[in-house]
Amino acid sequence: MKTKLMLIVFAGLWLVLFRLPLLVKAQITDTCWCIPKYYPPNGEFFNEHFKYDTCNVEFASSSCDSVYWLNMNRTTDGRNRIYAKHEWLVWFDVKAFPLPYYPPDTLIEVTWRDVDSINYPEIKDSLRMIENEYGNNKMIKLHPDLNQPGSGQTFRVFFDNYLIGVELENKYNAIPFANCGFKAGRLDIDNIDDFSKGHNTEINISPNPANDYLYIHKQNNNHNNIIITSVTGEVLLTIESNNEEEQKINIQNLSPGIYFLRIGNVCKKFIVNR
Repeated sequence: MKTKLMLIVFAGLWLVLFRLPLLVKAQITDTCWCIPKYYPPNGEFFNEHFKYDTCNVEFASSSCDSVYWLNMNRTTDGRNRIYAKHEWLVWFDVKAFPLPYYPPDTLIEVTWRDVDSINYPEIKDSLRMIENEYGNNKMIKLHPDLNQPGSGQTFRVFFDNYLIGVELENKYNAIPFANCGFKAGRLDIDNIDDFSKGHNTEINISPNPANDYLYIHKQNNNHNNIIITSVTGEVLLTIESNNEEEQKINIQNLSPGIYFLRIGNVCKKFIVNR
């Protein structure tokens, strides 16, 4: 019994002295991240939406901007150290997402579940696997298509987590009919473009699928009318938006099916399922 007790004590001491410090170290690895803000040689500004991993870089510096510049231009793994949430532009050579027509300046949000699974099952399966591996994400497109009419569709991708930019770029490029570009390069200050500028994308709806009521969550007060349409663009409901962050909508008169909710230039897809 005494020997067993000593073994337990020894195991506890080993865990405290050796194992726990390793666990703590694993939790603080993100302290290596820095946020580059400008391009030192000429003062061009970044969009500041990505982070750079400075752990064990070849050219170290106390300045985040300098360490980014030195390693991006002098080492081969510079781009592999960039983490982002929404710096991917994905365009498909086909109309993989069946979407209704809306006027220009409309933002439409979709996920892998909205892919045309009859004609493009391989695209749907590939996007589903990316979500399973890397976490929740959404794809937002500016309507109408950025490409020529009748060709493809272009989306910006937004993830909940910071991910390695080049790694995701390669994943999307491996999808049939898909191409991807990772935007975390230097940007001219006059060309900085973000969906949060001039567009209110902070609108969420729940539950989805819905039954009799739909809840709209707005980060900012939005005075635009709430418009619900069919997939063909027919306006079915027009509701005045209140000044609250959450608004409850009665959708009991809508038949089971797919609908679009629009507030201003933001469009969200939802399903009625009873």
